Amino acid sequence: MGMFDAITVSETVLKACPALRLGLLGAEVQIEASPEAFWQETESLLVEKAAWDNTLIHALPPLNAARRAYKALGQDPSRYRLSAEALHRRLSKGQGLYRINNCVDIINRVSLETGYSIGGYDLTKVLPPVHLERGQREMVYSALGRGLLNIEALPVLCDALGPFGNPSSDSERTCIGPETQHLGLVFFDFGGQAELEPALALCARLLQTWAQAQNLQTRIEKPQLN
Repeated sequence: MGMFDAITVSETVLKACPALRLGLLGAEVQIEASPEAFWQETESLLVEKAAWDNTLIHALPPLNAARRAYKALGQDPSRYRLSAEALHRRLSKGQGLYRINNCVDIINRVSLETGYSIGGYDLTKVLPPVHLERGQREMVYSALGRGLLNIEALPVLCDALGPFGNPSSDSERTCIGPETQHLGLVFFDFGGQAELEPALALCARLLQTWAQAQNLQTRIEKPQLN
């Protein structure tokens, strides 16, 4: 179990988001609390981002493209904030960054550095095949830290058991926990940004350094309309 197999994308999503790419990363990891050395290394980034206002946040190319994609799908990005934007706004309000575990902390750090919203999943909890679709009417799931979340009109990852992830909030069902050994990440790139490749490389390096990642694989998928 190395990483996600090919993720199919619905015609509805592709027509609304023609530049869509998915950056995929898979690795075997060891979950633990992030050491203080990680936070010391991250501190300058957190201080910098705490000074940003909404204009700077929304100007990040990956985040700007994702907000436009939400609007194209019929969703309000100011109501359902992308996870990358929510992290930036949390820092700008002086609330600091959550400390969850090494893998989640790395995902949040990469999201802050790059502007990408990144889905993080325990691959053993995902039942293929996986596809990305526009959330259907009355589609919901139990989201991390948010309870029952209405995901209609969001770009939603679904497996054989139903929806489990989107760029705003992942589900409790497939979340990364203390027992996770097989990690799968999805970088949502709605603008075909040049930043995707270095973002994947940064994440891979941090996982190897701070989560003892092995058998690490990355790839970029560019879905096409048939």
